[in-house]
Amino acid sequence: MRHLCVLFAVAVYCTTSSTVICGGEEPADSAPGKRLARDSGVPGGICVVAGCAGADLPLSLARHGGFVVHALFREKAELRRAREAIRTLGVYGQVSADRSELKRLPYAENLINVVVVERYQELAAGRLSLDEINRVLAPLGVAYLGGRAAEDGSEPDWAAGLREQAQAAGFGKAELVQAAGTWLKVTKPWPADIDQWSHHLHAADGNPVANDRVVGPPRHYQWVAGPRWAQSHETDSSLRLLVTARGRIYYIVNEAPASLAGPRSPPDNWSRAARDAFNGVLLWKTPIEEWGWREWKPSWFTPRPGVIPINLDKRLVAAGDNLYVTLGYRAPVSEVDGRTGEVLKTYDGTARTSEILHHDGRLVLTILKDDRARVKLIDVESGRQLWTSEKDYGGTTTDYYRFSAMRGRVPPAKVDPTLDIATDGAVVGLLDGDSVVCLDYETGTQRWRTAFPLVEADYTAGRINARQKVWTGTMIVSGGIVLHASPNQLAAFSADTGEILWKQPKKFLQHLWYEWKDVFVIDGLAWTWSAELAREKLEGGGSSTWPVSL
Repeated sequence: MRHLCVLFAVAVYCTTSSTVICGGEEPADSAPGKRLARDSGVPGGICVVAGCAGADLPLSLARHGGFVVHALFREKAELRRAREAIRTLGVYGQVSADRSELKRLPYAENLINVVVVERYQELAAGRLSLDEINRVLAPLGVAYLGGRAAEDGSEPDWAAGLREQAQAAGFGKAELVQAAGTWLKVTKPWPADIDQWSHHLHAADGNPVANDRVVGPPRHYQWVAGPRWAQSHETDSSLRLLVTARGRIYYIVNEAPASLAGPRSPPDNWSRAARDAFNGVLLWKTPIEEWGWREWKPSWFTPRPGVIPINLDKRLVAAGDNLYVTLGYRAPVSEVDGRTGEVLKTYDGTARTSEILHHDGRLVLTILKDDRARVKLIDVESGRQLWTSEKDYGGTTTDYYRFSAMRGRVPPAKVDPTLDIATDGAVVGLLDGDSVVCLDYETGTQRWRTAFPLVEADYTAGRINARQKVWTGTMIVSGGIVLHASPNQLAAFSADTGEILWKQPKKFLQHLWYEWKDVFVIDGLAWTWSAELAREKLEGGGSSTWPVSL
């Protein structure tokens, strides 16, 4: 029964945004719903009202907070009246009601965004504990514990003791809220062992390793959302550019049909969207124009390189409550409120940005100009451009070989270059032709340029005529070291001088072109595929490690 309730609450609603209940005059005694919804600071998700005195408070919370609301009653008669009110208003779906003994809440862990308990002292006597409320709340979730107000308007006696109990149960900040009664508002802090993934490769340094101690083998679904079917892997993927911060997942998605009968090219229906990371409820979704295959290639089917622009995934970054994204393929960078989807500002001089990094309140951008690119550093708050690189760079377009079309030839796509930038706040590493380049983070001045130690096998790896050019893929700046990989070689450079500190052979895995890009820096070691690895032995392991520094 516990899991059935979770599936009902989540699977139905995670694929649609919360609607706003309109029409009719709100009952006067439901006024706390408006105050609590706005005071919570939670932009949406799932709200639970436990021990309801009626349907007014759940309905008001849905009206003013845009939540999916689940009301729990102990008495059958109260439940029956609440369901009648919900059906009468025609809002069943966004608001629903069930019966519960309210000892163990019928939800999975870390699922609920707001829990409202109208008569907490009474329910606590029936063994609804703060530990149980904390269990079901998602990180940064809020609980309101209601009780009688003091006659003189001071803090009631029950609140002081409840503060101490909330702290012992693992809650953080606690404060009193007056809303047709007194409520103790407590917030579940963000756990120190759950990391955030703000960039395509975790952070601005390009090292795809999370500082997370909770992630592990999957045990069950937390939630499921669409699109259920994606377009063919022979064209652009339906889901692009996914990052997460502060308990929300941001992404760009194509919700057009997966296929159409006849010779018509597949349509596009791209949006930028945000979901609650813990329960999947859609928080907002906004159409994105000038995006998709029509913007970057002449045919929907274009083999590599050109299926998608290189490093397209580096156009979306999450930082705190804000997003930084290009709202079109050739559009400038915009700052977007991650809670609402509202565009807060657009940065001048950033049209044709192809890569975005965020570090310490600044944006490092790669901006295309013809067939080359420059790097800019911009202050996030003011929008002021702190510097632009003196030189422009050709980067690289070398990614993988081109398949031949199954039915005749298709026109080749123009592949824009990528600099594959990464930064640790001291230097900005980038690629250019046959070399790795480092810029000073504070000034943009080029510190050094060093040719990458390519080997002859790199020139024709994957049957591509790469000539003496680096491949896009790995660029990690970590601990004073710059790491980059060709298909058959991994090398480390001094971030200060550009000196090659070491180089090691590695395995090129043919059609598994993405595998050679798998380079991770963990505890001072660089992890990747070993040079001895054979394709038929993939299941048996075969990784190698080298120290990042000397």
